[in-house]
Amino acid sequence: MIKLIELDMDGTVLSPDHTISLQNKDAIIAAQKQGVEVIIATGRGYLDAVIAVHDADLQLPFICLNGAEWRNAIGHNIGKCSIAVQDVSKILAVLDKYSIHYDMFINDYMYTKDKEIQIEMFMTFAPFLTAEKENTIRAEIEKRLELGLVKEVKSYNQIVKEHIDSVYKVLALSTREEAMLVAKQELDQIEGIIVTSSGKGNLEINHRAAQKGIALEKYANNKGVSTGEMMVVGDSFNDISMMKIAGYAVAMGNAPKEIKQFCHTVTDTNENHGVAKAIEAVLADKIV
Repeated sequence: MIKLIELDMDGTVLSPDHTISLQNKDAIIAAQKQGVEVIIATGRGYLDAVIAVHDADLQLPFICLNGAEWRNAIGHNIGKCSIAVQDVSKILAVLDKYSIHYDMFINDYMYTKDKEIQIEMFMTFAPFLTAEKENTIRAEIEKRLELGLVKEVKSYNQIVKEHIDSVYKVLALSTREEAMLVAKQELDQIEGIIVTSSGKGNLEINHRAAQKGIALEKYANNKGVSTGEMMVVGDSFNDISMMKIAGYAVAMGNAPKEIKQFCHTVTDTNENHGVAKAIEAVLADKIV
């Protein structure tokens, strides 16, 4: 019996326009009405992630920053896991060595040294980029800046000094594949961290214990739910830790083939409301 459904955000429950479709919303509500808890697990920070959920008039708990932070359905923080002080300097040294752009998630905010590089990276790796999608990406990042969710700074030095025990994630972005590969190999040698990816051209760096699968299992245990009673839906490499432990793992139709091999089945794409179809199939089979 499925008692807990976990949904990734980007590429999964979010449509290409970064909203939750009416079909996905209705399926989530249908699951909740049948007593199934639905939770979001994302690489985004909470203040960023919650916007799309609130816009859809939904109230859901969150696993944020790949498991570095947990929030209950009303937004209260119920757990955090920051990168160890000694590891922060090691991470930044590797990325600086290879001149790789990176953003830092500190407390509730993302810090960037160059919003234009951030925009360029998102545009470069956006699938089927069109003029309309380019405008959407730029507008979304500009909105994050206006809302204060993303803060542009000239240097990270002072921010890191002031919040050295509150660095939850480092996001590295580059089109230089060789540099990213070599940097990842070096980062993988740092024992206290985990390096994953939510898409081409990025590396997501967290404390080793800050993984979606670990956070989800802890959350489920606190609810008295076993891993066999969990359904996971995702599309990327930072979802694998959840897919491996879930009793029922579903890959999005837009997921790479490497992700699909970890799953029990494949649903439709995020453009065609794949989350809704996956939830509806589970509810129809009456295994909740």
